[in-house]
Amino acid sequence: MNEFANIEENQFASLQSVKSLFKEFRPIAYYDKHLDCIRVQLKDCSFTEKRLNRYWTVLEENHGAIDSLAGFNIKGIQYLAKKLGFPTTGVMKLTDLIDKIVIHYPDSSANIIEEGFTYILRQANLEVNFQQAA
Repeated sequence: MNEFANIEENQFASLQSVKSLFKEFRPIAYYDKHLDCIRVQLKDCSFTEKRLNRYWTVLEENHGAIDSLAGFNIKGIQYLAKKLGFPTTGVMKLTDLIDKIVIHYPDSSANIIEEGFTYILRQANLEVNFQQAA
């Protein structure tokens, strides 16, 4: 019986040491310079990308509630920066960027992003640092 108790203790200790390697998930936003998009992941889960239009792609949870959103991508950042007049150097608040895009391109896709994510983004206060592009 002691032998089994030792095995369980060792397994538990190994599990704890593996867990210590992982940090707690925090929402993230970053600029992917190779794909010229901003990627925003708000939940720690697997997801499927669903393209809404030429600028917006939503990340839908694979194992969550129906239509549960985990994040989104904004594509064509260099084009949008030229068209809307925002810099792609330094740091920019994500909500400010979304507001600019929604004002200039108000469509149903923009409404999905604005209604589905603005509250969470304001809470998380996410920023995009173009200098730290992936």
